Amino acid sequence: MIKSSLYEIEMKVPDACKILCRKNHNKAEMRLFRSVIDDEYRIDWIVDNLPGAMRNEEYDYVTRGFPVGFVAPPAFEGGHRMHYLYNHVRIILKYHEDFTQFKGARIVGFEIVPFSINHQWDRLEEFDEFTTTLSTCNEMNPAQNDPGNFQSMEEADEVGQDVLRR
Repeated sequence: MIKSSLYEIEMKVPDACKILCRKNHNKAEMRLFRSVIDDEYRIDWIVDNLPGAMRNEEYDYVTRGFPVGFVAPPAFEGGHRMHYLYNHVRIILKYHEDFTQFKGARIVGFEIVPFSINHQWDRLEEFDEFTTTLSTCNEMNPAQNDPGNFQSMEEADEVGQDVLRR
C-alpha cells in the first residue's frame, strides 16, 4: 500500500534536522516495534517512482528500503539483547540537470541513511516541532549514529517513552 508522507522536500533546497513529529509510545507499541525489528521488517519509500535505497559502504552493496530498527548483539549491552529504532533519516536525492535537453532537474537517485538517536533538547522549555532545537541534531551538529545514544525500544520504567521522528 502506498501512502503519502509527512515529509516536505523541495528540489535543490538543503534542509537539516527538521522535526517531523514527537510520539510517546506505550508498552504495547514498544513490544510491537521489537516484534517487527525481530521479523526484519523494512520501510520502502518512493520518490518520483524511484525506490529508496540504503547503501552499505563497509560491505559494498545497496539494498532497497531500510530496516525499522536493529538488535544489538548481547556483547553490546552487557549480555542483553537490545532493540533500537531507526527514528531519524537522512534523505539524499540525486538529480541531473541538462538545460539543453529539458527545464529543471530530474531525480535520478534516492538514498536513505537511517539513524537511531535518542534525541535531546532543553526540557525546561515546552516542546514545539517548529521552534525546538535539538542538541543531538541541528544545523551545527549533524546526525550521527552514536552507540551511547541509540533510541532503545526496550520497556521503559514509566508508561511510555518519547521518540522523535525526523
